Amino acid sequence: MHTQTLETPLYLDDLELVQRCVARAPGAFVELVERAEPVVLHAILATLRRCGQRPEDFDVEDMQADVVAALVQRDFARLRRYGGRCSLGHWLKVVASNATIDRLRRQRATVSLDDEAPEATRAVRSLESRAPGPEQVASSRQELARLEAALATLPEDDQRFVELHYLQGLALAEVAALMGTSVDAIYARSSRLRQRLRRAMG
Repeated sequence: MHTQTLETPLYLDDLELVQRCVARAPGAFVELVERAEPVVLHAILATLRRCGQRPEDFDVEDMQADVVAALVQRDFARLRRYGGRCSLGHWLKVVASNATIDRLRRQRATVSLDDEAPEATRAVRSLESRAPGPEQVASSRQELARLEAALATLPEDDQRFVELHYLQGLALAEVAALMGTSVDAIYARSSRLRQRLRRAMG
């Protein structure tokens, strides 16, 4: 009789899907994305709330796309770490939660991640609810102009991606189909574009 060990994968179906993704089997990454997106979204929202942050203050869709895109970067380096000893859903929750906390730390969130600090939270919300002053309006216009200038420098395919995904609101899987490429390539393009635009915006 076979004895299960700690090293033996328990979730063979999940592991098989990951292995198909790494092998670039047709349809595998689309299946993974469909399974991962709701799990990743839930984990991001839960982590933000647990850290005393309001999800509406963040571009959650951008954070969600970053987590999924990170799975395919460097030839699926992160996805290759999954060994099947927990469910893929649980593993993705941990990955998304850690990525969210790392992002909050990088942004040096005003409210401490280790302290709910209700008074500080109310103060931050009060400031956020105030109408922007003339300097803020001018700054926003300058940023918009810089963004438009940065977009104009993008290659034609990247501009089309921006048009389809950000302006028309199409899902990344739909954009991949329209642009005749794979979903993993579109996720990689999305991540690369965000990084490029952030650098351009300085």
